[in-house]
Amino acid sequence: MGIMTSAIHKVLESPLVFEVQQRLCTGNYGTVAAEFADDLVMTGQRILDVGCGTGSSSRAIVDMQANRYIGIDVDPTYVARAAARAPAGDYRVMDGRAMDFAAGTFDLVIVNGVLHHMDDSVAAACMMEVGRVLAPKGRVLVAEPVFTPGWRISTWLLERDRGEFVRTAEGYRLLFGSLAVQRTAYFKFSVHRLCSFVLTPG
Repeated sequence: MGIMTSAIHKVLESPLVFEVQQRLCTGNYGTVAAEFADDLVMTGQRILDVGCGTGSSSRAIVDMQANRYIGIDVDPTYVARAAARAPAGDYRVMDGRAMDFAAGTFDLVIVNGVLHHMDDSVAAACMMEVGRVLAPKGRVLVAEPVFTPGWRISTWLLERDRGEFVRTAEGYRLLFGSLAVQRTAYFKFSVHRLCSFVLTPG
């Protein structure tokens, strides 16, 4: 890791700076809402957001008044920021590999821009736990960045991202364990190209 990249990572540890970076480099979360519109439009759902960060995405894509939303993250400062910004949500400090929820608790689990921050063993363990807390007829929504030839700005940013495990779509699929892939697609998210998956219990 270069000195500049290391310095960028250090600065992004601040929740406020992280939020500004998210707005500048990733843009409008409405594109995520549009990508998963069929699943996010439903109401009365029990929704879990794994790796919620400061809650920027959840505030934009989830109707917290019409659903029961819980966001989890391992960073207490991010969780505190999310809770302050979106009091209608329930934000908790928790490791995605060992969640304090009963089996089958959630109708919808969101894993948005999280897996590229985890190595294979951690990501696979997290997805196994996601499968455990997912209801029998539940769905998992996954959106992750991919390197795309010719997308120079995206490539430059991803090479300096704190997420050091950007994979191909097939690389992400290998992390899903027994979860079944119902749909795979790609969509543009600001300067990046993301792959998306809708998963169900296997």
